Amino acid sequence: MTTTLQETSLVVRNLSTPAVFPTQDTPYSQLLEYIAQHDVAKAIFLQYSGQACDGVLEAVLKKPGAKAVVYLQDEKTAETIGSKFQSTRIIISVNNLRKWRIKYDGFSEITVHKCTMPMSVRAIMLDDRLLCMGWYTYEREYGHDAEHPDDTVAVSGHDIATVISRKGTGDFDALNGTFTMLVKNYERASRPVRL
Repeated sequence: MTTTLQETSLVVRNLSTPAVFPTQDTPYSQLLEYIAQHDVAKAIFLQYSGQACDGVLEAVLKKPGAKAVVYLQDEKTAETIGSKFQSTRIIISVNNLRKWRIKYDGFSEITVHKCTMPMSVRAIMLDDRLLCMGWYTYEREYGHDAEHPDDTVAVSGHDIATVISRKGTGDFDALNGTFTMLVKNYERASRPVRL
C-alpha cells in the first residue's frame, strides 16, 4: 500500500512540473536535487563528451553502491565528423573518469563505453524513474568562429532544449522507448573503456 501511495503522490506532483526547458541547466539542477533526496542505485548517461554532466555523474558516484554506465562519443568519430574540439574534450573526460573510478573504488561503480556511431541524443536516466533527454546539433563551422582552428563542425547540446520526465507520465513512457532503443544501439556500436 505504501508503494502505491508513493507512486500516486509522485505522479500527481510530476503532472504540475514543467517538462521542457530551453537549455539543460534547469533539468540538470533538478537531477542534482533528486539525487540529493533519493538513494540512486543506477544511472545511465548518453553523452557526447560527458563534461557538461560531470556534476550529475559525480553526485551519483557519491551514493553508496551506485552503478553508473556512461556512453561517450568515440573521439575518433568526433574528429572524423570535423570537431577536434569535441575530440579533445572526450579525451579529457575519460582521464577524469579514470580518476573518479579510483576515487570511488569500492564505494560505487562506473563503466564507460565509447560509441563509434555518431551520437545525436544526450540523456541521463536515474533508476528507471527520472529521464532527462536532449539532442545534439551539428552545425557547419568555419575559420575564426571555430572552437578549434581545424574544426569544420560544431557539436552543441548544453544550449539545446531539454526534456525532463518522471515515471508515471505518458511522456516518460514515450521518451523511455526511444532511450531504451538508443542504449541498445550504443551497446552494439561501442567498445568498453579500460579505467
